[in-house]
Amino acid sequence: MNSSTAFRIHFIEIILGTVVKALFILITGIEISVILLCEGISTLFIMFHHVNFPVPGEKWLKGLFIVPTLHRVHHSSIRQEHDSNYGAVFSLWDRLFRTLNEPRSVNIGLNNVKTLDFYELLKFGLLADLSNSGKPSSQKLNPEAINSMIAEAA
Repeated sequence: MNSSTAFRIHFIEIILGTVVKALFILITGIEISVILLCEGISTLFIMFHHVNFPVPGEKWLKGLFIVPTLHRVHHSSIRQEHDSNYGAVFSLWDRLFRTLNEPRSVNIGLNNVKTLDFYELLKFGLLADLSNSGKPSSQKLNPEAINSMIAEAA
C-alpha cells in the first residue's frame, strides 16, 4: 500500500462519481472554485492516508483527521476490520456512524492472492486474461484467485 493506492479506482466508479457531482453542481449552482478546492483537499488527504511510512503526530491527529494508521485498517485482510474507517478527511464521520475501528491488525490486502508486480497491476482490469503474462503457471492469476479476491473483498 502506498499513495498510488488512492488512485486505483474502477472506471465505473469514476463515471458514477462524476455524474453525481455534476448533478450536484447543476442543482445547487455551487461555484466551480469551491468544488475544485474540495476535490483538491480530498485528493491530498486520500493520498496522505495511503502513505506507507510513519507520520509524526498521528496519535493526536487521528482525533480529528483520518491518518494512515486509521485508514490502513480499511485495507485489512480481516473481513470485520476492512468494513470500517471509510472517512476521507475527518474521522468525525466514522465516529458518528460507528464505523471507526482503532488499528489492531498489521496485515493488509487480500489473503491467498499473490502480489502482482507493476506490469500485472497495469494489465489488471484492462484485460480479462492475464494467463499469458510470461509468469510460471504457479504465479498466474487464475479464475479461482479472482473469485477468492471478490469473495474476500465483498
